[in-house]
This record gives sequence, C-alpha cells and structure tokens, in this order.
Amino acid sequence: MKKNSYVFFLLIFLVTSHLIYSQGTGSVSGRVIDKSTKEPLIGANVVVLNTSLGAATDYEGKFVIHHIPVGKHTLQISYIGYETQRIDVDITT
Repeated sequence: MKKNSYVFFLLIFLVTSHLIYSQGTGSVSGRVIDKSTKEPLIGANVVVLNTSLGAATDYEGKFVIHHIPVGKHTLQISYIGYETQRIDVDITT
C-alpha cells in the first residue's frame, strides 16, 4: 500500500490589475502553507503554466507574480516532498 503523505497547502490568492506596468496584464499573489500544520512552505515554486512567468515563495510562504496576460490561466505549485497542485485563476482588468 502506497503511503500518501502529501498533505499539501492551500493557496490564498488575490488577482489584481496592474495597469501601471502594461495594459492588458495583471498580477496574482498568495501564500503557500502546509495544510495540516499551517506552516509556510519556503521556496515553493509557483508558475503560470504555458508562460515563462513564476516565483518562489519567501520565508512567510508568500509570492507575487506580475505581468500576467489577461485571461484564464493555471497556476502550478510544487515543493519537494509534496504533491504538485494546480489552481485555475482568471486575470481581469
């Protein structure tokens, strides 16, 4: 029997528009934590699939990704020892 020790995190995110940088793009930010312990996952990778955009979480598990084109995207969150997660987001202006 395979032991599933992958109690991952949930991401709390805000989608906002950043028209100052360039029109038609927005940002996503959030925090990646362990679901059971609520501890931040430092250095988790958060990428916007099918783009070259991404970020690593800081010591509080927080991240921000800017300049994401408007539209529907999928964030992929990965961390060693945890199951990779995907979250759909809709970037609007």
